Amino acid sequence: MAKLKTKREGIEASSVRGRATRDRIFRVATAEFAAKGYDGARIDVIAEKAGINKQRIYAYFGDKDGLFTEVWKHTLDLLYEEDSQFGDLGEQDVPNLGRIILKSYMDFHDSHPEFWRIFVIENLVGGRHGRPSRRRKGQPYGHLRELYAMGQKKEFYDKNVSFEAFIFVLTGISSFYTSNKKTMTDTLGINLLDSSVKERLIEEMDRMLFGK
Repeated sequence: MAKLKTKREGIEASSVRGRATRDRIFRVATAEFAAKGYDGARIDVIAEKAGINKQRIYAYFGDKDGLFTEVWKHTLDLLYEEDSQFGDLGEQDVPNLGRIILKSYMDFHDSHPEFWRIFVIENLVGGRHGRPSRRRKGQPYGHLRELYAMGQKKEFYDKNVSFEAFIFVLTGISSFYTSNKKTMTDTLGINLLDSSVKERLIEEMDRMLFGK
């Protein structure tokens, strides 16, 4: 029994080390792809920064394309996790739905500055890496669609503006803000890196888009 227990403990320890190694590879790879793009990122550099032999990366992910696929899917998972909070919204949130979504996405980008870069890379390579299979069908936009339709009936939102246009504008603003806030700080002469400026802009854009 003692030998069996020791063997089991060894397997578990090996599994924990394996997960830790994969996580380390993933963190380094995400930073490398975000900084250098798909073509610029190199497996040998990722391996060196992760402190492992590059053959370990090939064993786990197959090749660079396989590694980026996992980076891309994990990046999308982060967004899906962020979107899952919208499931808690109800009728009382309908009047401020646009502002809630916009703030959520802008805060998300601040917490995950690599996201927009990975997103752009995937678009540049033709969107060939798919999406996470564990994404639940209809989430999160199914619930948001219902709330938006409710808002249209109550005349909070224009009945001639589709949900697709509504969500596209909000995601576009949040992405543009994050990817251009340093250059736009110089262009506009305001500090877009200041959280209070961001909050003021969210309020003003909400007023501009939805008249509130």
